[in-house]
Amino acid sequence: IKVKPFVPTLKKPAIDKLAWKIVKTSSGKGRDAIDGNMSSMWHSAHGDETPRHPHEIVIDFGTTLSLDGFIQTARADMHNGVIKEYEVLVSEDGENWKSAVKSTFVYQANKAEVRFKKKMDARYFKLIALSEHKGGPWATVAELDMIGGPSAKGKVQQKIQEVSRTIDRTILTNFTDQS
Repeated sequence: IKVKPFVPTLKKPAIDKLAWKIVKTSSGKGRDAIDGNMSSMWHSAHGDETPRHPHEIVIDFGTTLSLDGFIQTARADMHNGVIKEYEVLVSEDGENWKSAVKSTFVYQANKAEVRFKKKMDARYFKLIALSEHKGGPWATVAELDMIGGPSAKGKVQQKIQEVSRTIDRTILTNFTDQS
């Protein structure tokens, strides 16, 4: 493995992950891949009955984003499970998927920044690990970050949610203020 020092191209986290949810993994605790903690990680099943590749993790952003790419941070404590070949699919509804990229990760230190050929609108993001750097059957991800921002559709969805929360608070206030 050739390792170059990581030089970040982003000055701050690309997109806030507070509303993100893991909706599926092939195995393991997926939430650890989006918790902001580089010491925790999503790890596919391991032990006596370790399943072979592919392994996958699916994120629901809670709103539609316009993605330019993503950053995958590999575990730093050892090389087991460090993803080599991968594919990323994106979806706006969680059912109809489009391929965003299929390639081999190039790591700088333990981070790989991937840029898509074109912006892609997505509410759902699926990372499929196709192989591991040392040929093992595992997959791990310390952290996933997206590069991009809210899409036009996502901004409308957020505005609707804000208005809906305001209406709910107004109704609740009016209801509870009755004497």
